[in-house]
Amino acid sequence: MYTLNTVVHSSKTQAIYICGFISECILNILMHVNVYMFVYELRHKTTQPSGDGFEDLDKPIKFTTSKAAAWKAVSTHGGFVDEDMPWFQPYVVSFSTAIFLLYFLALREENDIDEQMKTPLWEKIPGLEKQQLEVVLQYNKDHGLPTKDVENRLMQIDKDEKAALQKSKAM
Repeated sequence: MYTLNTVVHSSKTQAIYICGFISECILNILMHVNVYMFVYELRHKTTQPSGDGFEDLDKPIKFTTSKAAAWKAVSTHGGFVDEDMPWFQPYVVSFSTAIFLLYFLALREENDIDEQMKTPLWEKIPGLEKQQLEVVLQYNKDHGLPTKDVENRLMQIDKDEKAALQKSKAM
């Protein structure tokens, strides 16, 4: 049996796990920015002039004399080590992101906008519930599922619409 404390505790724990996951994703993105910048430079670079003009792109490139021979696999998977970046920067960014997410996902009190977001969409858009129920009714009929509850709700919506129409005509 769940109590309010277990629900609150589990939602806070869930928020902490989410914060950790998101901060890890952000850290990975920051570490791979240099790789993407390198790839961008390679794609947008023109051919290098050689002694007699430009390299002949139809000839094969010798691996041992190319830049690929000096390329380390760790640079592909782990990104570049930025000499200008302080050693503590990834930790500060991760911690700041985790605190930000913890506040906005777990600790912040709900406001009016949060309450509005909890209301069903068909209460905000007139006619949406009826249209959705008609689609569900057709689906249930096609697949041999029970339709009594859906039909009852559709009849109730029709009665409410007729009552509102008569009320507006009476005014």
